Parts: sequence; C-alpha cells; structure tokens
Amino acid sequence: ADSAVDVILNALAFEFITRLDEEVTHSDWWDPQKRWLIAGTMELIIQNTLRLDCLQSPKLFSKAFNIPEKEILEKCDRHPKLFLDKKQALEDGSNPIFMNEDEKIKTRCKEIAIELGNSNAIKEYEKSPVYFSTLERYLCRGHGNGMFQRYKHYRTWGRWENILYKSPVPVLKHFFDIGDIGEPILSKKLDDIHHTKRKPFLNVNRRNLNSKWNFASQCFEVLTFVHMTREMMSMLRNRQYKSSFFFLVDSAGQWIAYAAQLVFPLYIIIVFLITCWDIFKTFP
Repeated sequence: ADSAVDVILNALAFEFITRLDEEVTHSDWWDPQKRWLIAGTMELIIQNTLRLDCLQSPKLFSKAFNIPEKEILEKCDRHPKLFLDKKQALEDGSNPIFMNEDEKIKTRCKEIAIELGNSNAIKEYEKSPVYFSTLERYLCRGHGNGMFQRYKHYRTWGRWENILYKSPVPVLKHFFDIGDIGEPILSKKLDDIHHTKRKPFLNVNRRNLNSKWNFASQCFEVLTFVHMTREMMSMLRNRQYKSSFFFLVDSAGQWIAYAAQLVFPLYIIIVFLITCWDIFKTFP
C-alpha cells in the first residue's frame, strides 16, 4: 500500500495539474475554437486585398475608380480622410437606416439594457474589445476595437452609399459577339489587341514571368536596400509610423535570410576547397 506521503504528493500533483489547466484556458491566447487563427488569416487577406490608402485619400480614390475628386469630396462631407471617420462611423453604426432586421432588434435590446442598467445584457449585445496581447492593445489603440473589429472606423455607410455607384461602368458590347445559337461569345477582334508601351494594359504584370529571374531581382533589391527604402518612403508619406517600425525589423530579418542564402553556399565551397588543399598538402 502507498504511504501517506505518497498519497499527499499525488493529491498535490492532481491539484497542480488542475490549476495549470485552468490558468492555461483562462489566458488570452487560449484558442480552442481557432478564433485567433481565423481572424489572423482574414487579417492577412484583408491587408492584401483592401486598398486602405485609397479609402482614406480622395486623390487616390479618384485615380483608382475614375471619379472626379471634387464629386468625391462633396459626397463625403469634404472629410480629408474620406471613409475613415470615427465620429461618422459611430453615427452610421447606430442609424437604423443602415441596419437589417436582426441588427435593429439587437440595437434596441442594447438600448433597453443600458436604460435598465443590466450589465449582463449590455455585455451580451455590446461586445467589448478583445486583444491578443498587451502589445496589440497599445498598437491598435488608435484604430480601435481590438482584433475582431479592427476596421470599424471605416463603416461610414452613408458615404459608402453616396459614392458606391458613381464610378463609370465600362461598355462591354464591343468585346462580345452573338454566337450561332444566340449566346454571347468573346469577339475575335480581341485577338488583334496587344499590350504595348504606348497603350499598356492596366492589369498587365510587367515583371518577368521567369521565377528564377524574379528571385534574383528580389534578392538584389533586398540586399541593396532598394526594397526597404521604397517601402519606407511610401509608409512615411502615408504617415504609417507604427507600421514603419515593424517593417524595419522585418526588413532586417529579410536581409539576413537572403544574405544567408548567398553566403552559406559560398562558405561551404570555401571550406571544401581549404579542406581539399590541406589534404593535398599531406601528400609527398
């Protein structure tokens, strides 16, 4: 039979494991439903596809979507940041005109909960900001609302409604013909249209399609700091000061990674040659 000391030690071990599990599951980064992973993935997709520079610049928005800048400013209350307006986003977010039926019900329930002072109900209908860490809390403080509502200040629905259909619609009838059975088909005239320097295609990839050449070009730009300088200047022009700091750290790591890919093979070759030379010198 186990001694009393063994029984006590086993009980303490079980208690330690139980409390350890509780502490782990109560931590901010515990993610049993993969919410952090999904949100991080969506964040990468949004950053790659959403043109935030255009959404907060009348000049860039006008150039990108072929709408006169004067008309854009008139439809957006002449706000210098265009769709990025915290005050207007809060107003539009509480405006029933821009809500569906489910959102109207939840908004009304939240208002009643606030009137009655029901804290549990307020938490149910008004989600508090969630941050992955203290660092994110500091960095996202200016953009608001933590990980899951990072772009809330762009929700100026009234301005979106005013400007959404102002971009001219291209005429497509010149690109299609009618087939034998009456279905639309691409016009054969398109075969005569080619990308030229004088009349370039807007969506053409001007970089060489050769992957090895692209890699060599990327290596050269990174190792000579051309890539870092170009991106840093763009960030500073757009006043992305916080992002520029992390970009510098990322650029340093990228430079080390590219340099290692070039230096390590050379180092191996040099060591191999020195070893061969030492072996050769041992022979009479």
